Amino acid sequence: LGGDPGHVVRRFRGDPKALTFGPPGPATFPDEYPLDPCRKIIVVEGWTDGAAVPFQYQPVFLLGSPSRDAVERLSVQVSPIVLCLDGDRAGRGELKSVGLSLLRCGRTFGVIVLGGGEDPADLGPNKLERRISSQVDVGSTQDFLRLLSSISLDL
Repeated sequence: LGGDPGHVVRRFRGDPKALTFGPPGPATFPDEYPLDPCRKIIVVEGWTDGAAVPFQYQPVFLLGSPSRDAVERLSVQVSPIVLCLDGDRAGRGELKSVGLSLLRCGRTFGVIVLGGGEDPADLGPNKLERRISSQVDVGSTQDFLRLLSSISLDL
């Protein structure tokens, strides 16, 4: 399995405007747990998906529907961002929501398109590594809308 325990976007000290990235599990760190700017961020939906992320990348979990603050917090990271969300209806909905939010923040990103019902946890690190190397780069809203139209959002 992947080597990085991952990061989850969470509220810092209960303040809804102060978001931080932290390790999985209970919030026990009083200060921000920074992401490594030299490692690509792979955004996944849940813990089991994060376990499939190869060691050289850092998984970030968007547990449930991420808030606008969480996406904005993610958008200011220096690291390249790749969205690798489940290939089911919920994952495709999150892909659309998070992708459009990142674009509104002026951020470019990559997308790993998973087939219907497929998720990163099913692939494992080796297959996911191959998918990461063939990601689709999104530099504009037009690029993203073209990508969305090429995949089925109605599963």
